[in-house]
Formats: sequence, C-alpha cells, structure tokens
Amino acid sequence: MQVARSLARSTPRAFLRSTRLPCRISAAQPATRCWAPTMNIASKAIAKFSTSRPQFQVNEELAAKLRTEITYEQELQAEQSENTTIKDYLSASEYQLEDVDGSEEVHLVRTYGDEQIKVTFSTDSFSNPDAEVDSASDPALYDESSGQDANKIRQAPEDEIESDEYDEAPANYQVHVSIQVSRQGKGVMTLAAFLDQDARFNVEHVAHFPTVEMAEGKTAEHELSKRNVYTGPPFEELDEGLQTLFDEYLRERGIDESMGVFIPSYIEQKESQEYMRWMQSTLTFVSHR
Repeated sequence: MQVARSLARSTPRAFLRSTRLPCRISAAQPATRCWAPTMNIASKAIAKFSTSRPQFQVNEELAAKLRTEITYEQELQAEQSENTTIKDYLSASEYQLEDVDGSEEVHLVRTYGDEQIKVTFSTDSFSNPDAEVDSASDPALYDESSGQDANKIRQAPEDEIESDEYDEAPANYQVHVSIQVSRQGKGVMTLAAFLDQDARFNVEHVAHFPTVEMAEGKTAEHELSKRNVYTGPPFEELDEGLQTLFDEYLRERGIDESMGVFIPSYIEQKESQEYMRWMQSTLTFVSHR
C-alpha cells in the first residue's frame, strides 16, 4: 500500500489584540475631546503593527515547498523496486486496462460470450475498517472538521515518524470494487465487492437494472429511477449455496485472486503518479517566476 506522507501542516496564527487607552475627561474640555486623541493614537499604533509582504511572496514560499515535496516523491519512487505484478498480469489477462490521466477511476474490461464486463476501482478504493472505527472514536486520530483519518495523511520528509506504522499495509485493509456485467437487451447486473488482504473478492450486494445508463446513474433522471428500483437483499442474507455460485460466476470470468493481486498494486502506482501530476500542475499554477 501507499506509504503515508503528510501534507498537513500546523501553522501558528498571530492575533492582533487592540488595547483600549485610558481616557481622562478634563473639566476644561468638552467630553467629545476625549475620543479624538485616542482614535489618533490607536490609528498610529495599528499603523506601526501593520506589515506588508512583498507581492506574491506566499506564492513563492508555496512553490518552494511543492518543489521539495516533488523531489521527495521522486526519490521515494526511485528507491522502490520495480513491481512486475502489473506487467505480468496485463500481459496474461483477457482484460484490457482503461486508465485516463487525471482521473481517479480505472476500468478493466473484456468480452465474455455475449457479455460485456467492466471492473471498476479507484485511487480512493482502499479502506481499513478497524482503523476507521478507532479513529472516529478517538479525537486524537480523527479530524471532525474535515472528516479525515489521521492515519491516512501523507508524511513529509521533515515530519517522518520513526516507527514501522507506515511501512506496510494494515492487516485488515480492503479495496472496494464495482463489477458490471451487461447483455444486449437483458440489462445489466452489478456486484459491489471488496478485496481482502488475501486478494479474495467478497461480494456485498448484487443488483439488476434494465439499462446500463440506469445502473451508472448517468443523468439525474436515471439516478432517480435507480433509487426506486428494488435491488435485492444484502448478499450475506442469501442462501449460502447461492452465495457460492455467485463467487464461482465471478471466478469463471477471470475475477479471481490474480486480479485481486493486480488491483492494489495498480492503485498504488496510479495514486503515486496522480499525486506527482497534481503537485507539478499546482506548482506551475502558483509559481510566478
């Protein structure tokens, strides 16, 4: 899995506190005279504390930090040994890879008889159920304002933690996968599943829709229609024999452990590439050199 690298930075905040100056009302002066000099003094005090940074200084600081992060990521990628899992799988598999630069989703597609099969996963497919439960219940590990798990934050070189916490994947990680099987004139069957740490597909739900457009909710109308369709019970409530046959149905179509090993490896590579692309495009945008 992806080595966690922190992008979060804590920045101290300076607050300007205004101090009320004492005012003495002289019997020889009207009461309104009291406030005039006080306002002048306050204005001068504020002027002394006001600072003006050179134009685009923050942009250049941000650009410099991004360059540091890019260098760190490049060094990290160079240190990692070449992963042959991806190349070996794609060369031997019946599935074709569909991946667009800048997109989170990745598809594996193939034809099986009169069936069109599409397996979808994304760079956000990883999850760790145990960590999510622990983090949500521990304020030290969960940021309620952003909804982010502190365990999933990237780690920068100067902030590296000397522990083995981030050196390997969590013992109970899952990868969420969507499987779509369509047949001309017969609609589409969708299977929501997840990969466990043993690269096995675990089906969570099976549904059938009259059209691919409805299954994917391509328009607001399709999405509304999809919500009104009965999509069956939770998979675990089905007869055990039926569950077993659905598992064999997937395996017969090449949705098996070999694909289960490939998907996490490709997600890691994809996430690293997209992160680098994101940093470089952001650097180009903020830099004024």
